[in-house]
Amino acid sequence: MTIKQKFKSAVKRGTGEANLLMMEHPEADFSKEIIIASLRNLSYDNKCDMRADYVFGLIELSRRKDEIRKAILQALATEANDGWALDQLFELTGRFAKQGDKEAREAIYKRFYVNPIESCEDFGDDVIADLDGIEGLTYIAEVKTKAMRDESDLIGDHWFISNYQDKNPQINVYEELENVAKTNPAVRTYLDIVLKHKENQSNRKKRVKYSEKLITLRIKNKQPVNLWSWRKKELSQTDINRLADDFLKQTQRKRIEPYLQIFDMVKYPYDYQPLLNYATFPVKKSDRLVEYACGSLKFFQGNDIRQLALQKLNEIRVPHEYLDLLVNNYKKGDAKLLTDIVKRCKNDDEIHSIVFGIIEIYKANKTKECQAPLEAMYDRLNCGIHRTDIVRILIKNKVLPERIKHELQYDSEQEIREIYKEIR
Repeated sequence: MTIKQKFKSAVKRGTGEANLLMMEHPEADFSKEIIIASLRNLSYDNKCDMRADYVFGLIELSRRKDEIRKAILQALATEANDGWALDQLFELTGRFAKQGDKEAREAIYKRFYVNPIESCEDFGDDVIADLDGIEGLTYIAEVKTKAMRDESDLIGDHWFISNYQDKNPQINVYEELENVAKTNPAVRTYLDIVLKHKENQSNRKKRVKYSEKLITLRIKNKQPVNLWSWRKKELSQTDINRLADDFLKQTQRKRIEPYLQIFDMVKYPYDYQPLLNYATFPVKKSDRLVEYACGSLKFFQGNDIRQLALQKLNEIRVPHEYLDLLVNNYKKGDAKLLTDIVKRCKNDDEIHSIVFGIIEIYKANKTKECQAPLEAMYDRLNCGIHRTDIVRILIKNKVLPERIKHELQYDSEQEIREIYKEIR
């Protein structure tokens, strides 16, 4: 792999290898690759994996910063389809503006709320507020009030104002806006609507505690049942037992699936054989029954569970549905099979589909042999959030390679950069 190819791969993944390559090879011109990374968020999940800080760090190292800057400003003015690209362009341009770049500042104001991309109309407001404080918020209020079709267009702005307040505790933001509103009708209208929605949010009915009765009703009405960690704690053992009893009565695949989803999150209270039975069902694209069945078996240990795991993990090229079977049934030597599964993956979707399962396996099984599959995953994965899990597991097992350790200080994920400060 050439230096350019290594750099391109590192930038796509968001690893610090890209920064190190620029420092080690000052003669190389990586501006083309940096421009590509600037105009599009290359992460797997744009909503959760922001890259502006990371990319701007690369821009700062480039000898062709002005050329890259021009490409960014031009793209900010013209981007019409990719909302997350627009968001990153606003953020990058904001960093130029913070350095005193007047043209960049003007470009931000010129593009804000002009030819907005659907569902991304607010992009850029954080940048303006961060640059110009109350003056920036005043501009945002004026622009949004003028453009709004009805009050629903501002339904989430109280979160925006509250977040700005949290970041700037030295300012009484609502009080400052109230002062501006006394002489500015647009800000008066904006502030009244924002305060109204904020009050409505505060007065919302208290959520109903999860119970067997509520979950059964949601299943009957074909509503999702998401047992996040704080929801699981609301269920008593009696609730769980009753749900298991109801599960055993089901005969239709579409009725069985939501119960398996529940037992993917809380341990099934009886013998696991019914779960294992459903784990052997054919996989269908129309549902996740097999995936949930295998997930429910991660709480159990059994030779028959391990046998099914080995069968499926060996015969299916990308067996993401079946990885959970090894969580409580892992044995020394399985790292070779898991490394092979990583190598079988041909694209970002496939590699991302197996990362959940492999991480869960090594969270539950402390072993130095985790290095091979996790390092292989690290070198392929285009997701900073899961890369964080990988790094933590490698550190916990004392097998973090030096070359990865050195890269962490420049990673796109802030949490990973913080981890580096802890271990350097």
